Amino acid sequence: MASVRMEQLWEEEWQKSLIAAALERVKAKVTPKDFQIFDLLVLRQWPGTKIAAGLGVRRAQVYLAKHRVTSVLKKEIRAIEATYPP
Repeated sequence: MASVRMEQLWEEEWQKSLIAAALERVKAKVTPKDFQIFDLLVLRQWPGTKIAAGLGVRRAQVYLAKHRVTSVLKKEIRAIEATYPP
């Protein structure tokens, strides 16, 4: 039972590290504005309307930036996982 819990904790930490590393790579590959929008919308969970108003962009741009960054993030996660197979 303790080994199962330890394995769960290990997996959770691996996932957090994986996402953090992928996000660092993503920052270098997308525009600062797109990353800022993604950070506010996805990571900080701000409403799209608040982001659009605050940054002076249309709501469509907010969701387009999210799509762009999410696409790059998924690619980076796959690239990292390929480097460190289970």
